[in-house]
Amino acid sequence: MKHISYILFIAVAFSVSFFYSKADERIKMTYENGVYTMPCEVNGLRMNFIFDTGASSVCISPTEFLFMVKNGYINEKDLDKGYTLTQVANGDIEENMVINLKEVKVGSKKIKNIRAVVSNSINAPLLLGQSVIRRLGSWTLEGDYLILKNGKNKNDETKHKKTITKFTVNGVSFNMIEVIGGTFTMGATYEQGSDVIKWEKPVHCVTLSSFFIGETEVTQELWEAVMGCNPSQFRNPKSPVESISREECILFINKLNKLTGKQFRLPTESEWEYAARGGICSNGYIYSGSNNIGDVAWYKNNSDGVTHPVGCKHPNELGLYDMSGNIWELCSDMLGDYPDFPTINPQGPARVWGSGKISVARGGDYANPDRNCRVAFRIDDAGYSSSNGGFRLAL
Repeated sequence: MKHISYILFIAVAFSVSFFYSKADERIKMTYENGVYTMPCEVNGLRMNFIFDTGASSVCISPTEFLFMVKNGYINEKDLDKGYTLTQVANGDIEENMVINLKEVKVGSKKIKNIRAVVSNSINAPLLLGQSVIRRLGSWTLEGDYLILKNGKNKNDETKHKKTITKFTVNGVSFNMIEVIGGTFTMGATYEQGSDVIKWEKPVHCVTLSSFFIGETEVTQELWEAVMGCNPSQFRNPKSPVESISREECILFINKLNKLTGKQFRLPTESEWEYAARGGICSNGYIYSGSNNIGDVAWYKNNSDGVTHPVGCKHPNELGLYDMSGNIWELCSDMLGDYPDFPTINPQGPARVWGSGKISVARGGDYANPDRNCRVAFRIDDAGYSSSNGGFRLAL
């Protein structure tokens, strides 16, 4: 009997241990020095770090670097002989010393052999960019917590399984794709090059909850299925609807919501840019899905002066089509200044311009040069109801 009880005890203990070993880890984020940070260990030293899916590199502050050298956490073998150029938060480029970190531990997950730069321009001891974040495995953000999940790495675009929801309205179907929430750097990031404009600055961190966005722009056939008419100049049922006003967009969405029982809406500007950049699967491209605009966009040099059926170019990392080029896409935000501090789920600019009734449009169109089709480029909606204005749904 004692033998059986012992076996049962071992079995239960193993089951409990297995259960807890598989449980997701919740790591609390803290607002500190103007950014959201969370704890980690670097070469055995505890510190806080900025979690930034929009950054590519790993940065460590000079103060923390000198402390680690002085106290033996970093030695001479860890120092790289060279220097590298790194973009900092205000968009400037600085020259940085390169070091090698033996191990970074976030929760129970350990990441070894990390290349980092010493930077004067971060508001925390450490910033972890894409080169480390991708190696954390599957994660998501819930409120003020980073959730480290067990199982397959959902942040690797080669393993990320898209969640696609199909809707049908009066015989016309369209897809909405889930965009897993995360933190990214918005605005005139380094890869955007010399084409950046002042409206794209300052570069700032944005944290977003998960949402759904249209796989394509709203097509003429979907518009007609909801509204009973087609106002477009370039008639093709599979091409994006255009020649519409903001007010007509809102009317369309309200009617669509009555037909479906859902709460479709326009994406916020932050949601639009995050999705265009590829979300947690971002490869840091200039355009949505590529550094070669011809692969992903209809624009001035290849469109023959007309819009084209949606989904004919390559998609971006999330499976979204035509977020660069083809047609301008309206956002819910009014146009205004970007904030110079981190935000969570922003619903508009830090300060609106003019009357506060000027909307933002993103993505460029069939008549625009390549620089206007970059993921960071933004304009107002003046003249939006001409043949170059359309939109994409969010949910």
